Parts: sequence; C-alpha cells; structure tokens
Amino acid sequence: MIKTKIRDSVLKNIIPLSLCIAIIVICMYNYGKQYIALYFAIAAVFQTAVFIFFDYLSTKSVLLRFVSILGSFFAMCAMVFLSVKLGYNTNSIEFFVWFLSPQALVDFSASYIVAIFIIMNFFISSTVYYFSIVRYRISMTFLITLIPFAFYRKEGEKIPVVFAMILLVLYVALMIHCRHSFRPQHQKVIINNGYRTSLLVFLAFTVMIAIICPKPQFQAANNFVNTLLDSEKFSDYMLKQLGIVSDTSYVTDMFTSPTNKELFSFVVEETPINLKSQTYSIYNYDKNVWKTQDDDVHGTLFNTDKFTYNDQQLFYEAVALAAQDSDFADKYDLHDLKPELNGEYKRKLTLINSVISTKYCLVPTTVYDVGINAGLYIAPNGMVFKDAQSASDYSVRYYSSQILYEADYVKVLEKLNNENFLDFTADVYSNLEQQSDDIFQKYKYSILKFYTESSSAYTYLDDIQDDLPQSISDIAHSITDKYDSVYEKANALEAYFARNDFKYDLSYKRPSDYNMEYFLTEGKTGICTDYATAMVILARSIGIPARYTEGVAILEADPDTNIAHVTDADLHAFPELYIPGFGWKSFEPTQVEEAGNSMHYNYVLTLTIIISTLVIIGLCFVFIKFIYPGLYVMILEFRVMHADARKAAGMIMKETGKCINAHDSMTSEEISAQVLRKYSFDISKIAQTFESAVYGDCAVSDNDLTESMKVYVDLRNTIKQTEKAQKAEKRNNRKRVKR
Repeated sequence: MIKTKIRDSVLKNIIPLSLCIAIIVICMYNYGKQYIALYFAIAAVFQTAVFIFFDYLSTKSVLLRFVSILGSFFAMCAMVFLSVKLGYNTNSIEFFVWFLSPQALVDFSASYIVAIFIIMNFFISSTVYYFSIVRYRISMTFLITLIPFAFYRKEGEKIPVVFAMILLVLYVALMIHCRHSFRPQHQKVIINNGYRTSLLVFLAFTVMIAIICPKPQFQAANNFVNTLLDSEKFSDYMLKQLGIVSDTSYVTDMFTSPTNKELFSFVVEETPINLKSQTYSIYNYDKNVWKTQDDDVHGTLFNTDKFTYNDQQLFYEAVALAAQDSDFADKYDLHDLKPELNGEYKRKLTLINSVISTKYCLVPTTVYDVGINAGLYIAPNGMVFKDAQSASDYSVRYYSSQILYEADYVKVLEKLNNENFLDFTADVYSNLEQQSDDIFQKYKYSILKFYTESSSAYTYLDDIQDDLPQSISDIAHSITDKYDSVYEKANALEAYFARNDFKYDLSYKRPSDYNMEYFLTEGKTGICTDYATAMVILARSIGIPARYTEGVAILEADPDTNIAHVTDADLHAFPELYIPGFGWKSFEPTQVEEAGNSMHYNYVLTLTIIISTLVIIGLCFVFIKFIYPGLYVMILEFRVMHADARKAAGMIMKETGKCINAHDSMTSEEISAQVLRKYSFDISKIAQTFESAVYGDCAVSDNDLTESMKVYVDLRNTIKQTEKAQKAEKRNNRKRVKR
C-alpha cells in the first residue's frame, strides 16, 4: 500500500520533479563539472523524497503542516550553518563573498558547495512544488526556470545550449502538465498524435532559432540597478574580502561583523601594536569616503643597502651632541640632555601563518627593514608589498614607540613644529660638520633623512588640499592652540576623544545627514573608522600631515610563546601623523575600552533575536493549537449569519465534510452515514437543512441554521475527544506491550 502511494506520487509529479532536478544539477555544474553525476544522484533522491513528503503533508491538518515545514526549514538552516562554519574555518573569505565571486577567483570549498547544494534543493523543491501543484503560476515557474541563467551570468559565462534546451523542454512540459492538472472537472484535455507533433515541431524550431540565428548586440541600461546597489562600494568590499587592496575605503560597517575567524599569526616582541595594510590619502567630506592617490599603491624596489630610514636613536644622539653648544642649546632651550638614550628600541615582528593570500604585508608604521628573499616593494606612504614569486612569510624590523617614554627625547620633540624643524635640522647638521669625520659620517644620513622626509610630508599635505568646512578647523584649534609643538598637538587630538564622552559602538546606526562634524560634536558614537577619519582631518586642518590607514591591531600575545593570533575581529583603522623629529607615527584615538562592551551588546542582541524568534514560533503554535479553532468557528458563524439561507447551509455542509476529509463527490447522506459510522454522531439536522435549502427549494429559518451550526460545533468537539481517546488508548497499548 505504501509502495503504491509512493509510486503514484512520483508518477503524478514526474514533470515538476524532473524540472527541479534539472535546475539544481545545471546550477551546481558551475561548482565542479566532474561531480555532475553525484549532483544528479543526490538531487534526484532528495527531490523525490521532498515531493513525497509534501504530498503526505497535503492530507494532514494545518497544524501538522505548519510544524513540519517549519521544522524542515530550521533543519535546513542548521545544516547550512554547520557547512558554512566548517567552510569558514578552512577558507580565507566568508561564504557570502565566496558565493558571489566567480569561481575562478576563489579556492574550491567542499563545505561551501554543500551549503549551496542544501539551499538550492530546499528552495527549488518548495517553490516548484507550490507553483506547479498547489497553486499554478506560469510566471513564477518561468522565473524559477531562469535561475540557472543567473548562475552562469555570475560566472561571466553563457549557459551551454544543451542545458538551455533541457530547461525549455521541461518548462513546456510543465505547462502542459499543469494545464491538465488544474483543468475544471467538466473539461477534458485531448493529447493525440497531432498535439504531440505540433509540440515537437515547436521545440525543434525553437532550438534551431537559438543555435543558428545570430544573437543581437545590445548595451544594458544599468542606471536603475545602480541606484539600488552601490556597485563600486560592493566591489571594493568584495576585493577586500578576497585579500586584494582596493583604491576606495568607505567609512561604513566594514569592521562591524567579526566572526573571530583567524587570519594571521605573528611572533611579536611587544603589544599593543598597529600594523597597516593600506593607506588612503584623498578624503571626500560630503560622502565620507577615502580614496588612494597614485603614490599610495605604487612603490619602488626595496633595497636594504640603499634604503635610508628614520633612526630615532641616532637623531637624538646628534641633537644631544649639538646641544653641547650653548648657542644651539639657548636657541632651542635644550639644556642638560644626556648623550644617549637608556634603552634599545629596535623590535622584530615575524609572520608565521596567513590564511589570506595577498601581496600586501602588514607592517608597523615605523618599519625600516623587511626580511624577505626578493621582490619587495615599498610605497612612499610606507605600504610594503611583494611580487608573485616572493615567500608568504616575512620578518619585520621597526622602531618601537616606547622610545617616547624617554623624557629627554620627548623634551626634544616638544620643541619642534612645522615652522622651525627644517632650520633645526640644518643647525644640527652644521654642528655635525664641525665634529670629527667619524662622528659626521655616523649621524649625517639620519639628519638628512629627517630633513628630506619632513619636506616630503608637508609637500604631501599641500598636495592633498582637503575641502573641509571651517567648523573642523575651529574644533581642531580649540583643542590644540595652547600647545606649540606638533607632538603636543597630536597627543591633544588623540586625548580629545577619551576626555569628551566618545563611545565605541559596533551597532550604531548613522543618521542620513551623518558627517564628521556631527560625529565630533553631537553623535560622539562610532567605530574605529570614524575615530581615525576624525583625527586625520582635524590634524590636516591645523597643518599637521596625516593619513588614514587600515590594517589590524595586535592587543595581546601568548606570554610564553609571544605568538599573537589575529582574527577578523582585530581589523582596525587608525591615523598616522607626521611628528617632526620622530617621523610618521600611528595614534590610537579609538576608545578601545568601550569595544568590549559593544561586543557584549552585540552578543546580547543576537541572543535576544534568537529568544524572540523562539517566542514567536511558540506563540504561533499556541495560536494554531488553541486559538485558531475557536476563531475559525466564530468567523464561520459570522459568515453563516450574514449569508442567504442557501449559501449558509452550503457552507455548513462543506465544513462538515472537511471534518472527515470527505471527497467532493460525496452526497450529504453519504457524509451523514460516514460520520455516524465513524463517530456515532448524528448530523441529520445539517443534512436536512442543506437538502431543503439547496435541493428542496424550501424556506430555511434562522433557527434551522443556528441549530445546524450548533450540531457542527458539537461534531468538531466529538471528533477532537474521539481522537484524544484513540491516542490515549494507543499509549496504553504500547505500555502494556512493554510490560
């Protein structure tokens, strides 16, 4: 009996079932042509099982259907979630980006493919079944048939002609199938040899047209689509997720959805430290967008022998030597400087693992050497990148910012600003020329490096020419006017965010008129991109060279191994300011202490959403189980009382038949007999009222309808009690068998 039902279900739905299998196999063909037989076998089994399951549910109660479909949906979501999670643990990019990217740009991922396969099977089977068996909608089935074309368009390829023909044939067959299935009972569809011949001629002619005729050339008008989706912004997001540096940075929610996916592992000698990957120079205030200039992404071949860099220790020693001259010391108020700094501030950082394939190295701002075999390039902004043949791991040497704990060195920096620094370095250089040749040779390159880099930094600032409102400059001056040196002004700008109730909030929703003036004065809430942008434009507005940088923040490392594991939660944006006498330095205006609270808030929000979803499902269950039956009866009573007698009696009789799943062809007498036989309940009043109103053409009073309605309600209660007693009896029987 069961085998017969299964066979009938498959044969009855063979056309829509075949279309489902074809759509899934053709879509999955993009994700491994060699597995097409496996895709077909699994899809055939799964789709057949789903169709049989849906046919089974169609005969059951609304509650069972709702719970079954909802349970199936959550089971599908759980399987997809596990597959995506497993795939993300072995891939460098998230599932969404992997799916939308052409397969030529991403690595093969079995877990991600399984997730897509599960989603496709559930979606295609559900939609095709509904729109071809439950409710026939020719337009919806046509759109579903076009899904494989969208998959191939995503890959930038044309769908093979054989696949297009298969979809066409199955779609036409589905139309014929549905026209036959949904025809009125009094109509008959005649499918003879002439009909079949016409259909074959139509399909053959269509195939010939598709193969022989040239395809028209046209230019797609994408203006409407572009207004719905900012494609440039989305493309940049995709490039970043694929480990490719783009030329645009949108100060948006790029950093707001961490999954704690590990990206890198470093051996470090100190924390915390910011490592930069890319730097942006050109800022659009109105759009809150950063863009690169040519020098930001183009560099020259790195040669350690010829490369000169800022050596802060040598610079300080040269200044201390010059300060022994009383005229120099009096001019710059630098007295009693010790000849050397106390500590050693050269540090090393080594990349030991990376799951992202990118040519850009993560380096500190003060990098002066990168240990790599060959093919290393460095841009004027300090970005370091490799060619394709270079090794993926590298070691970095840099100067630690802990040198700023040296009081005498800070004393020197506090005397320097953009007006006097060039004269200052010229005076130091002149003093060195009066020393011995050994001393001069030891320090001259360091002084010259600071001199030329300072000139380049201020030239860079002049070339940028940000179009910033006066209000930004006013805020910056109010923060820094009481200080003289660039170093003091930079520290004041950094401290401004900590002293004025700024908050870090990953879930903050910006208003439509959001800009940096609003962030600095009213909003005071944002993420690292907002803080970094604000400090950069504040610094620029008062003449301090500054640039916006994105990378990662290493906050801590294993105390035993000094290994720091960097995840996507450590992605970070920070400003770099040029400090005369030190060079380019990264600052940290972001209120890091608040980040933990914000992350906790996101966790609570996620938990709240999950609980709310479960509560809604529970309320739906309660409504369907306990409220809906009574509400349904009340609505039926209202309709009966406001309809004419003939229609009202028909509604009551129809609902009575539904209670016992009566066939449409059954008469009122047959329904009465079946109810009496099955439930020992007499519904003769309903049958008599129905016969009188519909066939007897007799007047039916409101009292007759009221009594019929009362019998209908009593029947529902009787059926409910009978089913409850039968279930109790089955439980008791199972208990007796176990004993």
